[in-house]
Amino acid sequence: MASRFDSAWAASDEALAAEMAEAIVIGGLDFMAVVSEVTSASKLAGMTVNSGISFTVFLSLAQLDPAGAKLLKGKEVTRGPFKGRVLEVLDVGGAGAEITVGPLNGR
Repeated sequence: MASRFDSAWAASDEALAAEMAEAIVIGGLDFMAVVSEVTSASKLAGMTVNSGISFTVFLSLAQLDPAGAKLLKGKEVTRGPFKGRVLEVLDVGGAGAEITVGPLNGR
């Protein structure tokens, strides 16, 4: 059941999703999420230190099962041609989650 705060932001969340969301799959579940740009192949002093992809997924509380958000850690993520794995799930104060995605073969 949504709180009054969540209900008040519902229209804004829908407008944001309609404007900026893209389809992604996390652990076999489909989401329409706001996602950061994809970075890849970081270099440090001329050496490749990260050959995989990296991006952040932002999900609202309405998109998450509150008890299951942390269970997304380690799940495979598909974003168009990019595949990765959930490295970290950060609860953003009960308003949703910020999910850090890294290389599929990363730890």
